[in-house]
Amino acid sequence: MIEQKNKKLIDPVDFHIGQRLRSKRISLLVDMAVLGEAVGVTPQQVQKYESGVNRISAGDLFGIAKALNVDIAYFFEGLGLPALKMNAFRAESYIDPMRNREAVAFIHSFLKVDNAVVRKNIHRLVKSLADMYSHMAGVEAAVAKTGMVCLGALHPGAGDGAPKSAGTLVLVGNAGPDMWNAFSAERQEGADPLDAWTRRKLDGVCRELGANDVLYASGKPHHPFVKWAQRAGIAHPSLIGLNIHPEYGLWHAYRGALVFEEKLDMPPAGPTKNPCSSCKDKPCLSACSAGAFDGGKYDASACAGLLQKPAGVNCMSNGCAARHACHVGKEYTYDKAQSAFHMRAFAASQPTA
Repeated sequence: MIEQKNKKLIDPVDFHIGQRLRSKRISLLVDMAVLGEAVGVTPQQVQKYESGVNRISAGDLFGIAKALNVDIAYFFEGLGLPALKMNAFRAESYIDPMRNREAVAFIHSFLKVDNAVVRKNIHRLVKSLADMYSHMAGVEAAVAKTGMVCLGALHPGAGDGAPKSAGTLVLVGNAGPDMWNAFSAERQEGADPLDAWTRRKLDGVCRELGANDVLYASGKPHHPFVKWAQRAGIAHPSLIGLNIHPEYGLWHAYRGALVFEEKLDMPPAGPTKNPCSSCKDKPCLSACSAGAFDGGKYDASACAGLLQKPAGVNCMSNGCAARHACHVGKEYTYDKAQSAFHMRAFAASQPTA
């Protein structure tokens, strides 16, 4: 069982089905709201299905499969059969490739290649890619158990501001409400409770994965997380200065980076497009009452000043108006409790006039 938010144990099967659902939905560019409407559930319910917090009923799973144009079996692919015991022999979990349409299609195409050398090279390439994905999947799964997500990885260079011993940096943070829910269920009072919770969780992940260290986004020394995310190819500078993610939009933040001494094999990341480049109305630039984003630069003092006035009550309780104005990642919007927590922390960090 996986310990998750609200101290609920998530069944590994439910978690696997949810991850398969999320992967297919994202690959088809289907929003949670659109899928939820097709099935007759809320976007929040879809999110709980994807995280494994709520078990998907047979009826909803049938509706989801129909909406995403996949067989029911798709959601169970990769689980494998239970391990068997025969004398002293323990069988490995087995995955039947014949239940995967892509695998069947690949085998048919592979067998059409007459040249034995070419077939051997294809096999080596596919095996290499599979090993890459398998390794990073293990890292992502360990991070997911905390409620956080992996927000990219990179092999840092000499000018990236990473430790000299770092062969790989895996960026970890939050996207949407999952981290907040997990933190709220285990919150311990004291100074900077979220930072303390983050350190407990990521220190544990570091030990579990055998990483060398964890670099944290809060406190000192300051690390260039924004630059690292852009180098990893999964974030871009937005019109208001914050990093924008193609899926999460402005509703994500960096909590730490796992440091591995070796250069981990990573799946080749295709270039992602900056969502701001295709945004025509640019609502984020005019949403701030304090004009903190005039000229494309962020004026933190103007923002902090507004929060101290009656006009800033809405921002203080609901979160940054500029973030809310952005069209990207609406389904990952923080709820009021999380937004208010972060806004209070920001206000407290700013110098008083």
